[in-house]
Amino acid sequence: MIKVTQPRCKCISRVRTAARLVNCIVVTLLFALVASFAIQPRAAFAASDASTAYLRLVFNAEGQPEPTSGCFSVRERRYAGARWWSAPDGAEGQGIEHALKQVIAAFKNKDKESLLQLSDPASRDPKIFDQQASAFFQQFSVLHVAAIPNSVQVDSLVLFFITVEYEGKFTSAPLVFRKATENQFWFLPERSKSLGYSLVREWFEAASKNAQKSDAFYCTTAEIAKASYRMPVSSDPAVAAQDRSYLYLAGFQLGENTPLTDLKKRIEVTLNTLKASLAGYDGAAPLTTLSAVGEKRLKEWWATADANQRENYISAITTQKPFFVFDLNPLIVLYTKSDDGVPRIMYFTPGQHGALLWTNSAYGTTFDRIFKDGPLYNAAKLVPPFKSFFAQT
Repeated sequence: MIKVTQPRCKCISRVRTAARLVNCIVVTLLFALVASFAIQPRAAFAASDASTAYLRLVFNAEGQPEPTSGCFSVRERRYAGARWWSAPDGAEGQGIEHALKQVIAAFKNKDKESLLQLSDPASRDPKIFDQQASAFFQQFSVLHVAAIPNSVQVDSLVLFFITVEYEGKFTSAPLVFRKATENQFWFLPERSKSLGYSLVREWFEAASKNAQKSDAFYCTTAEIAKASYRMPVSSDPAVAAQDRSYLYLAGFQLGENTPLTDLKKRIEVTLNTLKASLAGYDGAAPLTTLSAVGEKRLKEWWATADANQRENYISAITTQKPFFVFDLNPLIVLYTKSDDGVPRIMYFTPGQHGALLWTNSAYGTTFDRIFKDGPLYNAAKLVPPFKSFFAQT
């Protein structure tokens, strides 16, 4: 469903006016999207063959999206043609574009039964589906579909970026399908919880807000070639081999026997400064190696913590030793461990004069699902770390 982050609306079916309806659309509204992704229409519908594209991982640095040199692979299609989604396919129509056309037609015709049959069987709970269908029908009764310039497939999910118009303003959000077979696609009326969906959505939102630099949100082949580690975005065995998307990351081990590179030196200086600052911390002294948000939250927590909690926190940080780093410029993902051998992860972003700042120390992010959980985190325990995902050249 099409959604806005603010204000949050309990149910779009309760909205009485078209103006309020637009304010309650179900995914973040992104203005002026046509300029960033639109393809000049031609007289007849034409779809490019799906091609592999490499999108940048976008790190949410305490609320500020930042594209990195980390990448993930998708299959992308670009479309041209005036209102191609309205052109009939005929009885033999099939494939993902046909599925999209059927769903849009069901929206416009307020055909709940057809929409139900087009939707993923796992999303057919009668009560929830009725609410979702009503919301879509109300939205598309006042919104005009202006352009559908491209689609992105990550694993078995296909996201169409739908640009809609209301009273001369353009907004956009994805409609999502799940690929079941080569010619069977199910519409997802609910937002997907998959990592792949989150990665594409965050990439899409960041790129849309930087329309003049949209090409910079794609990785180059040279960057992919430099990636020393490759891992699947999803470990779901149901994803077909030809549909699987991969993460591409550059990284290396740290330790006494590894070369003293500039990055390694910066990490050592930053950790030593952080540990020294915490060792004598009194809850008021400045912590120059923490981001502003992290420092503020630490001071707030410190004021409510007892002596044992403070001591345990300081010990947990000061006993950490770095053993691996993923260099996702400008982001540094650092793996550390203490005597217990449990891997812990710290994110660092650039500060002033080449310094590194510990970022998101008390802030969750989609990157946590990559680096702090799942197959990649488990691979950090291997010897050598991450050997199961080392990219063979």
